[in-house]
Amino acid sequence: MTLVLQPKSAEWLSAEEKDNIEQSITRLIGSHRDNRAEINKLTMESVTCLAVSESRAGELAGQGFFKRLIGNLLGENSKLRADIDRNAAYSQYAAQQTIQKFAEQNLFTFDLVTAVNNKLNVLAVETDEEINRLYAALNLFFKKTRSDMLQAEARLDKLERNVNLLHWNATIEYRMFGEREYSELNDIEKLICVTNDFYTIAAEKWSTPDLMLLKSTLAEIGLNSKQNIAYKDFFLELIRDSRLVDRLFEHIDLTVLPQVEVIEASVVKAIEKASKLNGEEQYIYETIAEQMELANIEIAPHELQLSIIQQYLKQYANMLSDCEVQVYDFVLELLVNLQIVSGTRSIDFEPVVPSQAPQSVEKFVLKTGDFVEFGSYEGNRLKWRIIHEEEDRVLLFYEGIVKRMAFGYRCWKGSNIRRFLNSADLFLKEFKASEIKAVSEATLTSAAYLNQTIGETAKCKYDEDITKCCSNYHELRKDYTKDKVFLLSMPEIIIHCSGRNASYLYSESERLDFYWLRDSSATGDSLLGDGGVRGVDRNGRVRKDSYLISNGVRPALYLKQATISSGKGSLETPYKLIFGKN
Repeated sequence: MTLVLQPKSAEWLSAEEKDNIEQSITRLIGSHRDNRAEINKLTMESVTCLAVSESRAGELAGQGFFKRLIGNLLGENSKLRADIDRNAAYSQYAAQQTIQKFAEQNLFTFDLVTAVNNKLNVLAVETDEEINRLYAALNLFFKKTRSDMLQAEARLDKLERNVNLLHWNATIEYRMFGEREYSELNDIEKLICVTNDFYTIAAEKWSTPDLMLLKSTLAEIGLNSKQNIAYKDFFLELIRDSRLVDRLFEHIDLTVLPQVEVIEASVVKAIEKASKLNGEEQYIYETIAEQMELANIEIAPHELQLSIIQQYLKQYANMLSDCEVQVYDFVLELLVNLQIVSGTRSIDFEPVVPSQAPQSVEKFVLKTGDFVEFGSYEGNRLKWRIIHEEEDRVLLFYEGIVKRMAFGYRCWKGSNIRRFLNSADLFLKEFKASEIKAVSEATLTSAAYLNQTIGETAKCKYDEDITKCCSNYHELRKDYTKDKVFLLSMPEIIIHCSGRNASYLYSESERLDFYWLRDSSATGDSLLGDGGVRGVDRNGRVRKDSYLISNGVRPALYLKQATISSGKGSLETPYKLIFGKN
């Protein structure tokens, strides 16, 4: 089925501008047609952009792939970048072209089309007649697309299904969550367990026949796939029982979640928001609750958190979470969301407008083991060792201890050390502006402190041997932060500072006293944990100490590749760098 849409805002664009957009989209598809997560993400963004008002489309132009596309098309210094109407025209036309070309090349899947239908059903109602016309056309197109897919599958002589999924379906009645079999769980618990099971067993790859098997599996445990579920009821259940969040995300890497836009994976981002309201954004909830209490307005804590999440979704995804969808369709949307998260990586667009070629500069590539001079603290230039290389950045580990201080809190995200290292008035005070700009912000995962709300979350399997310091790290509850400067985690110490690189644990000139890592210990029998935080002692063993005790702060950071101006790369004569000229 062909989708013919022409947003009214496209009248702003010239034929040349439209051609530039189409060329960019064609190149984008060529680069990512085999990446299911990126196809899902671009589709969800495009549908949202087309089905909202021009003012909202202008806002979306500053998010996701539209931001990168428009930045290249208009140029960094173009006056048009501040023109919301113009940006809306670019983003809506790009969205239309993306959907059209995906359809022409048969890149849609059954679960993605179902997730799109869900999104269209929960978008805030628009009053603009033009938008309603586009909305109706999109709705019809995706419903017809899904129908055509099912008819095509029905004509196949043989439907091949994942053998592991068949075994899962046959044994579903014996599976348990906690101490209860799946059939004894409530509907949302069943939904979460089945979704994660299917996602994990299918290894992120499934066919339409596999999705039909999923539908029958829901029936096997007494879950009517056609009954309705409201998004808000789902979020409320996860707010009440944090174990369900852990179960849904079991075996899934969430380190890239902060990079995902709300319009790309709305359900998962709402769950992330719920977790933040119990952590780094708890102050928002507490401030509102305090004001309501002063005004003698009574509201249950869970209801207040839900209200914040609902407003968050409406603001950033134009989504009304009061709406209902069928259970089976909701499961498919969750699968698409999880696929987007697991496959997230940055998408780069090649500029299509002429630009002056940059002058060539001789560039020396930094490599593991080199020493560099970078930044200053208390009047002294800082020396760092490179312990890891990536395509466009290197990981620096400070060669020594910058100061001694207590962790000040039981976990990294609330610690005094995190605030100290990332403060422009403290550790970064004497860094040059060009140096701070050269630091690449990192998305971090840290072992979280156990508290009374966690329930059955796993505790660290403690071992002082650096190669075994936490053999069940993947099972632990995690905190997620974005920082410029940070402490290393246990996995980073194992990967980058053990084996033949064991000397990286120390300074070349001296063995260091105990210095902090950023993972909470929580090895005690009590759910309150032991208040310990991990660190490395002078003998290279991974130990723990109370967060109230002062120990060494040995920072790390990611540095964008730079030009070397002088030096030999040794501790005595480290490389000196030039930024902003390469």
